[in-house]
Amino acid sequence: MILFALLALCTYFVVGSGWFFKRFVLERISSASACRITVEQARWNPIAGAQLRGVKVTAINGDPIASFDKLDLTFANPLIQGGWIVTDFEMDRPAITVKRVDGVSNVDSIRT
Repeated sequence: MILFALLALCTYFVVGSGWFFKRFVLERISSASACRITVEQARWNPIAGAQLRGVKVTAINGDPIASFDKLDLTFANPLIQGGWIVTDFEMDRPAITVKRVDGVSNVDSIRT
């Protein structure tokens, strides 16, 4: 029983780390949306939300799409909802860049 508790505690700290968020969660979101998302600093709790600093979203070809100095997300309880649902968000200094060349924009490749 003690071994299970220690394993659960270690798993929570690994899954709740900024490294895990950057390496696994952001990579999955990036591949699903066909864009590249990077953050300078990530703090998150898989149940409560995420605090991201230095967020940059770029198209696959490297063209900038969006950036935020700060992006804070609050989740509905994923254990009850069956997945992460953002219920509240707060941004500091959002910047959106949309370029259109020959009828094609830098955001055309993003999947929703």
